[in-house]
Amino acid sequence: MGSSFDETSHGFTSLQTAGKVITSKAAIVWGPGQPFVIEEVQVDPPQRMEVRIKILFTSVCHTDLSAWKGENEAQQAFPRILGHEAAGVVESVGEGVLDMREGDHVIPIFNGECGHCVYCKSEKTNLCEKFRVNPLKKVMFNDGKSRFSCRDGQPVYHFLNTSTFSEYTVLDSACVVKIHPEAPLKKMTLLSCGVSTGLGAAWNTANVQPGSTVAIFGLGSVGLAVAEGARARGASKIIGIDINTQKFVTGQLMGVTDFINPKDLDQPVHEKIVEMTGGGVDYSFECAGNLEVLREAFLSTHDGWGLTVILGIHVSPGMLPFHPMELFDGRKLIGSVFGDFKGKTQLPEFVHECMRGVVKLDGFITHELPFTKINEAFQLLINGKSLRGPGQPFVIEEVQVHPPQKMEVRMRVLYTSICHTDLSAWKGENKAQQVYPRILGHEAAGIVESVGEGVLDISEGDNVVPIFNGECGDCAYCKSDKTNLCERFRVNPMKSVMVNDGKTRFWTHDGNQPIYHFLNTSTFVEYTVIDSACVVKIDAQAPLRKMTLLSCGFSTGIGAAWNTANVQAGSNVAVFGLGSVGLAVAEGARLRGASRIIGIDINSDKFSKGETVGITDFINPIDLQKENDKTVHEIIREMTNGGVDYSFECAGNLEVLREAFLSTHDGWGLTVILGIHPTPRTLPLHPMELFDGRRITGSVFGDFKGKTQLPNFALQCMSGDVNLDGFITHELPLAEINEAFQLLTDGKALRCLLHL
Repeated sequence: MGSSFDETSHGFTSLQTAGKVITSKAAIVWGPGQPFVIEEVQVDPPQRMEVRIKILFTSVCHTDLSAWKGENEAQQAFPRILGHEAAGVVESVGEGVLDMREGDHVIPIFNGECGHCVYCKSEKTNLCEKFRVNPLKKVMFNDGKSRFSCRDGQPVYHFLNTSTFSEYTVLDSACVVKIHPEAPLKKMTLLSCGVSTGLGAAWNTANVQPGSTVAIFGLGSVGLAVAEGARARGASKIIGIDINTQKFVTGQLMGVTDFINPKDLDQPVHEKIVEMTGGGVDYSFECAGNLEVLREAFLSTHDGWGLTVILGIHVSPGMLPFHPMELFDGRKLIGSVFGDFKGKTQLPEFVHECMRGVVKLDGFITHELPFTKINEAFQLLINGKSLRGPGQPFVIEEVQVHPPQKMEVRMRVLYTSICHTDLSAWKGENKAQQVYPRILGHEAAGIVESVGEGVLDISEGDNVVPIFNGECGDCAYCKSDKTNLCERFRVNPMKSVMVNDGKTRFWTHDGNQPIYHFLNTSTFVEYTVIDSACVVKIDAQAPLRKMTLLSCGFSTGIGAAWNTANVQAGSNVAVFGLGSVGLAVAEGARLRGASRIIGIDINSDKFSKGETVGITDFINPIDLQKENDKTVHEIIREMTNGGVDYSFECAGNLEVLREAFLSTHDGWGLTVILGIHPTPRTLPLHPMELFDGRRITGSVFGDFKGKTQLPNFALQCMSGDVNLDGFITHELPLAEINEAFQLLTDGKALRCLLHL
């Protein structure tokens, strides 16, 4: 929805106004939801590094609508001049402004770029330390005052670094982009927010690939801009979801190929999308600002590699509607601010692409009104007419182990160890996963006893390690380099039988009662039967005792550092929870050249062990509470001048997960979830917190493809490139398995190796 001030002359002269206060018409809102009042305001001259511009066109965005309604009490500041999507001409510039001058065509941007801070100099973010989007900010950076005032001297507050519902406005130069003088300013207004946000989310944030599938939830201007971006990138299927069927016609112009109106369905939207796409879309974009919609968008993506981008403004105090364990399915979630465009650096070129017709802007402006009818414009937007058996001791018994069937392997387990996943299953922390009687265990090493029909890559006598996250090699997941999940043999704690026939290979010694499998492996037994997709052949000289660690914990941790996070040399890392997985993360970060590795644990005994794998600093949250009132993430931010580049949550605790997330550097920080979360509670994060540029993802088995990549990883361990020493802290016979579990429960063991 566009509003115009003066469509006649861009070539005005500022000789009579430069350096002076200008009396200007502005639309002022005096309280939440109150009608805009067109009044005269005094607009002060620009100070150092500021620009005063004459607004020629401005439009209304849902962010303006939210601020006008006062939906977030913390952001309420009245009287205020809203507006942030506009185009105009420079009237005058303050001292120090060298990249613009009087008469230049410009567009304001709410997410500024100073060009000098660590954020602006980084390729990892488009945020700026001083001029990022901040709805709470209501004054200028220079002196903390407003440049607007009523005739009686009362200040009128700024909004989103811009305040474009005024004939003249003053902005920090970091929030003003000079564009080509021939660019049509009416259309360029769209690049000031909505179109750049949506199209950039497709191009920069998601990097939509040719032939991919896309779902867009909410077909306002941002959602349609996503569609246009996906179309320009060659997406093969673009599904638009909206309850306003009038949006569908416009959507076709932007490349939307399929439409879903949730009101017309008798099933959840995500189920319909999964059916339409054979498993889910590659990318989904949530443009509605609704938590239920966000969950549908997330579930509509393909497990293994699906990415959900949050674009909607979420004013609700509700947290993210996801359980941490849902991120272990390989789906990712991220927020996007201004489409990850660096405004002053990249927007001028984007303008050129629009002028050349690479991007179609026709159709985004559906209504035009004079500025005096701004209340009608808001009503159009409101009406949707404008776009714009748990815990019991283990019992050692004799069992019957049946021969391997087709594509199965029976192996003799020589060593097995206990992981916190076994501990969680033994306690029965997740009722849905309770299946008894059961043989737990999934971390082991041994020798092949026999193979079933069709097994060609493994033979009797081979040294092997079982893996809970299999690799069949034939499904779409295994053939993709975007995931290490497998369609049939991925980690599934609820699975208790074999794939071939849906039956178990274990029976009580009298043959009368079945005993169930666990995590595709079941290694707390002398002999076990496993699908060949979950058995990895390793070098014949590999020390099986140490290779046991590669079956789960060590590979999970070091792989999270190498594969999932791709830790860079010189970076800062925080590891929350210094069990074997956390220490393996530290070892991986050390090998990658991280300059600082901070370990966080309430067990101070872990600290000496941590030093051997490269941890440079330690924090005990209990000691922290005694010494001061600061949280862990506040201390880490102080230690690292803003936060770490990567944090790894290895504790399986939601409060710890939140601290891990907040300890990362805004703009580019990545949090990797590795801990097992049995609680039914959802992620303790608000969707809007992802707009700070922080990202969060889950990692399964360190993103290693087991059968393909683990043999080489084993060789690296054998050569000494990777240090396994110290991870095995205790060794006991299998008969003492209950003592081993107690050691892990008491926090005294990293890995207790059980000999069979």
